[in-house]
Amino acid sequence: MPEDSYNWRTVAETYGLTHQDQILLERQKFIIGTHEFLQSFEPYDRPQGPVFITSDALLNVYHVLFEDSFRELEIRRAGQLKTYLETMLRSAKAVAVKLPFPSAEYQPAWIQAQLAVGPAMRLLGTSIEFFDEPVRSDIEAEVVRIHEAKGFVLPRWLGPATADFLAIDYGRFQPLGFYVGSRLLEDYFRAVRWLQQVPFRIERDSEFGAIALLGADLPTSKSYPYESYLKSYASLLGQPDGRFLQDRTHVFPDDFKPVYETSFHAQLAKAKKWYEPSLPKVQDNLRLPEQNGAPEALEPFHLLVSYALPESIVFQKLQNGGKEITGLQFAAMNGSTWAYAKLSDAQKDKVLDKVVRDEEEEDWARGDDSLYSKYRDVIASLFAEPDPDAPAFIATDPWAAKSTQTALASWVQMRHTFTLQAKISLSALCAFPRPPGFIEPNPVFLRAYVKLIQATKAKLDGFRLFEVSGASVANILREQADLCDEYVLLSKSMAKRKFRETVVFQQVERLVQTDIFENMPEGEEVIEMLRTVIDASSGDKLVEALPKYSQFLRGIAEKYAQGKIEVVDSRSYRSLKARWTAMESLATRMETLLQKQLRKQDWDKEEVKFIKDFGGQMAYLMGYFGNVHSPQDDAPRWVEIADFPNRGTLFAVATGRPRVFYVLYPWKGLEVLCTGSVFPYFEYEGKTRLTDTEWTQSLKKPDAVELSRWARSLYLGQ
Repeated sequence: MPEDSYNWRTVAETYGLTHQDQILLERQKFIIGTHEFLQSFEPYDRPQGPVFITSDALLNVYHVLFEDSFRELEIRRAGQLKTYLETMLRSAKAVAVKLPFPSAEYQPAWIQAQLAVGPAMRLLGTSIEFFDEPVRSDIEAEVVRIHEAKGFVLPRWLGPATADFLAIDYGRFQPLGFYVGSRLLEDYFRAVRWLQQVPFRIERDSEFGAIALLGADLPTSKSYPYESYLKSYASLLGQPDGRFLQDRTHVFPDDFKPVYETSFHAQLAKAKKWYEPSLPKVQDNLRLPEQNGAPEALEPFHLLVSYALPESIVFQKLQNGGKEITGLQFAAMNGSTWAYAKLSDAQKDKVLDKVVRDEEEEDWARGDDSLYSKYRDVIASLFAEPDPDAPAFIATDPWAAKSTQTALASWVQMRHTFTLQAKISLSALCAFPRPPGFIEPNPVFLRAYVKLIQATKAKLDGFRLFEVSGASVANILREQADLCDEYVLLSKSMAKRKFRETVVFQQVERLVQTDIFENMPEGEEVIEMLRTVIDASSGDKLVEALPKYSQFLRGIAEKYAQGKIEVVDSRSYRSLKARWTAMESLATRMETLLQKQLRKQDWDKEEVKFIKDFGGQMAYLMGYFGNVHSPQDDAPRWVEIADFPNRGTLFAVATGRPRVFYVLYPWKGLEVLCTGSVFPYFEYEGKTRLTDTEWTQSLKKPDAVELSRWARSLYLGQ
């Protein structure tokens, strides 16, 4: 109560806030401080005083858990894609040899099919002997170029260049996001990117014939209940952009009935009549500007297609019109009138205006049943009208700027998860019992947030992601083997003191001391091997033991991958299903607590405990099992949104390390100083694609990217 002489300024001094900082805090009621955290849950874990649970923190929990889940999905799909492509190519060959035409007529199409699919298959582990000898050298040459990930090249077998396809940008084969650091996922990234890049143009018989052969007898997926393996991401991201394999007409008659034309080329010509000229929504190939009066090209097929999210389409149209791109456009598209008012004339056009006014009638602008559409509902909820019972500062311009930063930082994290699948556009000091904290007072956001969690859980369950997987365990063991090999290599090439400071040393120490028994089958041989490694402990003995242990891990991994060892979920509390269930429960309870908070009702003891334990709950959901006090420095995210080949630059968005967030929350006649976490948002035009680690390292350099001008007023010292 006020008469208890609580003074928030006294508390502010313990946080290191200067007199000038306090003046700004009193005027604005919130401010972002200079202190950085490694993870967003840190200020909520054993806090000094009341906390403020931000939408930033809640969204970060969602994004971390969703990315963990999506990574698991990609691990499983990597092996499935290899099998799928091999089955597809075998079926294509079987179709070809049954065609009632001379082999010389369809041979170029068969060769093209192997060249188009072969590099991806080789990256996924298919033997070179799988392909006809004449194409092997070309396939191997492509694999080398893909691994180099440099320059623009038009392969001989895709020439000559046309206005709508000049070359392949091999720089885009550099693995990014969560795909970095796992050999399996890095090669899967390269393979999928390749299949997204290589066109099958309808105008060219060799390419159209190749897609006709590949699609003539598609293998069916037994793993998913969706339309097909190739289109299974539609439930997450919406409709694919561009033509893909299932969009082809059935070029060859069913059961090879006698309704063929006189030649292979005549058969293709007949099928081509079904296709109308059209252009893809988002242009992700290197191409020349469209010329007025020039005939429209037929949109090519791709074996795998990426997904054009609504903002990607708007960005493409802005680029086509010579307009600037900024994240504020994404916020404006999703309901931020404040963000729209900050846009310059050079950042607006008719398409953006129609989307902002909800007048765009195209399918891509409408909501659908995809997870990304539900995610956009959550972003829009950040800009909803304030609740009548919310504090007055929630309706101010500074809070609108904070909400915009929250939305854009969340957007970076969501696009980071979909790095490979989403298209980019080219071109405590008081005596009275204090409340333990408060929840950001936006009930519309929490309602949409709960719906997003429930929808995500249902979608992932549809992928059977909550079932234990031998492929996943095999990948974990192979990554541990790679780690052991790196440990041995570094130990022999570095001074002992520096070596003990490396992440590799710390990870192997943790593996040997705590995680060594996980995923191990029963048996005396296994126990003996584990005992040898544990007894070695560290130092030279461990260096001697690890090579044999690495080989042992790879052998166990292969047995898991082949289904020779049954997978047992020995730590179910760590499972994705357990974490998603816990997250749904947390969000639902948070929604109930906020209603009491808005009505100025006190929480009971259990509710107080829930708020006090929020940091630990966050850490668990984000994958910290028992090591909440040892956060990793891996929170920043970097994402490429658009490419400008003519300038040799790209447009990137990113988040920094979480920052401390101070809020003066009004409560029963007092203003209570609370702390929480928020994410800084960055955007810039640069020349280099960055991994998350490279971006994180750049944040402390003298030439580090600065905060956007519109956000600087939210920060102390800016």
